Amino acid sequence: MKRILIPNGSFHDIPLIQKAKEMGFYVITSGAAPEGIGHKYADEYVFCDFSEKEALLKVADEMQVDQVCSNCNDFGYLSACFIAEKMGFEGHEPYDTAERLHHKDRFKELAQDLALSTPPAKSFWQYADAKAYLQDVEYPVIIKPSDLGAGQGITRADNFKTAIWAANNAFRLAKNKRIIIEPFIEGTSHSFNAFVVGGKVRGFYSDNEYMKYTPYRVSTSGGPADGIEGVLPVLIADTEKVAQALSLPDGLMHSQYIMDSEGRAHILEITRRMSGDWYPYPEMRATGVDWVEYIVKSQCGEDVSDFPADVMQKGYMGRHCLNAPKKGMVTGVRYKPELEKYIFDSALWLDGGFEVRDLVKDYPGIIFFDFDDRERMMRVLAHIDEYIEFEYV
Repeated sequence: MKRILIPNGSFHDIPLIQKAKEMGFYVITSGAAPEGIGHKYADEYVFCDFSEKEALLKVADEMQVDQVCSNCNDFGYLSACFIAEKMGFEGHEPYDTAERLHHKDRFKELAQDLALSTPPAKSFWQYADAKAYLQDVEYPVIIKPSDLGAGQGITRADNFKTAIWAANNAFRLAKNKRIIIEPFIEGTSHSFNAFVVGGKVRGFYSDNEYMKYTPYRVSTSGGPADGIEGVLPVLIADTEKVAQALSLPDGLMHSQYIMDSEGRAHILEITRRMSGDWYPYPEMRATGVDWVEYIVKSQCGEDVSDFPADVMQKGYMGRHCLNAPKKGMVTGVRYKPELEKYIFDSALWLDGGFEVRDLVKDYPGIIFFDFDDRERMMRVLAHIDEYIEFEYV
């Protein structure tokens, strides 16, 4: 039986772990959190921080793995590319190429070289240089650590005082000690999930993103994205520019973008790992394609040229992370009938109760919707908390 390493075992990674097992792999997970829910779905767990690529390479070698598939995290993807390069596995781009995409400062350089539709940005390695730049910049700006995801360390600054605090905070959080500063674009948040074969977009899924509990961490989504028809040519063209310029192997390319009041798309980032919060579930229902299987196959270097051409996104699908209103031990969740009839699936971790310590990061499950029409979807998602009740011990 072939052995595959998936560099983490959080609840985000469960679809990948389950799919790899269905495909006949002996699945090994790692990570510095043994309590991760996903580990129990794997065949074996090894303690190792998935962001420490050298240490994880040693694990891969000692465990004699045959393939590596990234978890739902940028650091995990970079480590997977590092391992694949060192061990001669197919399905991943070289490590340096992966860094050009997943480190925000390097992606901005690439975006400028390729004339992508992305906000201009300045990169900084030293706090003093960033502080000097912020004295004359036009506000508001967005300040970000260059190598973190899920909205970590991102701050909007409307004045110099806030900006220098934000820059210092971003430098403190960034593992590579680099940050970027870019103009704040007023608009709505969206994602564009594309599967690329031979440098061409074969199929895609789009949605609106909502940050209900913190400004830059997605908690809820619904698709298709508003105005996708108008920005689709740009999103496809820019995705293909990157794929071709970097000679990327076939597989996933996930973009997050802002659409401004004039209907223009501004790409914020492009990643190659599967998005978290079981993103593929509404995606698979809307397209009829098993995206998780194609992600695992592509990262294992298998032929994915049979990914269906011209995949059409149908219906009005969404997902919502069940963020509890207060800390404590959650024992159950109830939905009002107006919401429950649209839930086609859910993933809940309530056996024995689920302890909520962090109101943003700790949630006892995810629910998935299939709505009758866009208007109903938009109305429900705008007031989603009103339809959900949490039970505590």
